[in-house]
Amino acid sequence: MKTISVVVPTFNEEENVLEVYHRIKGVFLKKLPQYKLKLQFIDNCSTDTTREKIGMLCNQDPDVQAIFNAKNFGYNRSLFYGLSQAQ
Repeated sequence: MKTISVVVPTFNEEENVLEVYHRIKGVFLKKLPQYKLKLQFIDNCSTDTTREKIGMLCNQDPDVQAIFNAKNFGYNRSLFYGLSQAQ
């Protein structure tokens, strides 16, 4: 089975991170069942509960991975690093 990696950069996305997870997971379950999903969140040092929510997803779903940056490197650098770590 082929794998598709989806990289999602985050910064203070506590209200959105679970919705993003459910929508992406739903697309793979309904429309792309022939592919395995690797969903990778890369967080730019959020100050809200985004990291906790991503951690919860990682514990519940082995297809979810997380990178937690020690500081905010910005959207472009963060996304580039996330893509370099994707399968």
